[in-house]
Amino acid sequence: MVKVFAAIALAIALSACTSATSSSTTEPPAVSQSTSPSAAPTGSASAAATTPVASASASPTGGLRVSADIDLGVFSTRVQPVAAEAPDGSVFYAAGQVVMVVSGSGTPQAAEHPGAEVLGLGASSTTLYVVIPQALIAYSRSTGNQSGRWALTGSPATPTTAGVAVGGNGDVWVWTDWATDSSGYEYAMLYAVLSGAAKADVVATEIEPGTLTTDGTHAFFLVASKNSLGANLMEATPLSSGSSVGLTAEAAAPTQALVGFSRSQVVLYSQPDSLYTYTPGASGTSHVATHAALPAGVAGTSSGLLFLTCSKQACTTVTQVNQSSGAQGVSVAVPASSEILLGPDPAVLGVESGHLHLVRLG
Repeated sequence: MVKVFAAIALAIALSACTSATSSSTTEPPAVSQSTSPSAAPTGSASAAATTPVASASASPTGGLRVSADIDLGVFSTRVQPVAAEAPDGSVFYAAGQVVMVVSGSGTPQAAEHPGAEVLGLGASSTTLYVVIPQALIAYSRSTGNQSGRWALTGSPATPTTAGVAVGGNGDVWVWTDWATDSSGYEYAMLYAVLSGAAKADVVATEIEPGTLTTDGTHAFFLVASKNSLGANLMEATPLSSGSSVGLTAEAAAPTQALVGFSRSQVVLYSQPDSLYTYTPGASGTSHVATHAALPAGVAGTSSGLLFLTCSKQACTTVTQVNQSSGAQGVSVAVPASSEILLGPDPAVLGVESGHLHLVRLG
């Protein structure tokens, strides 16, 4: 078994410090604004819900503050939530078999009912992507209709966690992982669903879970090195034929790192206090020391690189970090014990008093 440090796509579970998102905490390649941010509602959530309350909280933190705290309703800790943010700031989330969507600070709406447990989510300006144990499903955000389905059959066992990275050119990258007991996670499968493809192609079979990100054209992820304790940062590139993917080992990297994409660079955090950046096309990574608190998640956002940090059992602080110098910037306390850090518009998903909350930062 592979024991993963704070892995799985930038999320922390309530009951234990494991991750699950699926989501991708990846910064989308372009931040666009849409006037139709949510999919057409197709039903109601399966969990009991209360009327959401959005509240703004002014904070003297100079550019990073809580702008809205949205109550998403009663939450059961038996199911770990997954979430993703679209380029327009709409947040999709699921804790079971129903995908919900929040536009701005509005009322959550049921977006889709894929008919199985949702393991991962991703979204473009036009399409919602949902990973269930057997498949990746695409839905039109304007109509709510299914627009694609691709079988994910490479895993040796039923997937239990997953993540999605959506490219800016219609390509979608998906990882799935499976756990057999409490000792850890197996290496993950990586699939590519290239624009217009009829099937999902297996790109790699032993990637580190939760390390997938994209610059909009290429996918980046970690693979444990066969000859050392470290890892290799890999790049997957769609070939000119449009029907296959090429793999390149771009740089040595720390194993079991937190991975994101921020300001045109792949960003990796590794204990203790090490921040690495890789600029696509460059030779090797750059390293700086950072004295920011140990993060449970990282995300590239419109407010720069953010760390989600924890104290004891609660993850209630988001901190700006300069990815060039490692210097810690502005920090803001969030009211919920947070699990998932989102971008491009900074937000966290967490639990407070038995309710799931979406806390937007500005």
